[in-house]
Amino acid sequence: VVKGIELAEAKTKLFAGVAKNLGLTKALVVAAPEENGVNPTLALASRNLPGITLVTPDAVTVYDVLNCKQLVVLEGALPHLEERLK
Repeated sequence: VVKGIELAEAKTKLFAGVAKNLGLTKALVVAAPEENGVNPTLALASRNLPGITLVTPDAVTVYDVLNCKQLVVLEGALPHLEERLK
């Protein structure tokens, strides 16, 4: 569980730096849902990184969880994920 990922801009280079610092190679990142899905800055910054999949708790599948090497849950998404998995 990670407290959060805050990016100043929706730049892949910024998210790649975060992923490198966390040691992410083939990761599923679960972010808290917002009004229209996931945080647009995170979505845009992470979409071009191979091996990184960004989803909201309602879109997590068993296949995604079993197919990743690392599972990163942002703190804001944890209650939503727990509710879904009850």
